[in-house]
Amino acid sequence: MNRINYYKWAFRFAIYIFIIRIVIFFSTLNLDSLIQFNERFFLMMIYLGKISLGLFLASIISLIIGFIQNQEQNYQFWTAVILCIGFSFYLVLVELSYNSYVLF
Repeated sequence: MNRINYYKWAFRFAIYIFIIRIVIFFSTLNLDSLIQFNERFFLMMIYLGKISLGLFLASIISLIIGFIQNQEQNYQFWTAVILCIGFSFYLVLVELSYNSYVLF
């Protein structure tokens, strides 16, 4: 039976998170969409944010399972770890900017 490479799945999930965050960034740069389609645009941003959060959790779970099974740590593992740490810092900064007077 083939073993599942959890690090490969964590890598894929982390890359998907990165792509979603790039799409969110560039779609918010277009101020026309903010004015014309405000409700639909904001709903899409909320859904993309929730999808990226779900993928983040799936990536963390895949990293933990792969670590428990002592899989070989290659570039997929290290890339997923670095992207997950970066996304964690992003979530902390967003939470600080919403809940305090610090503007980022």
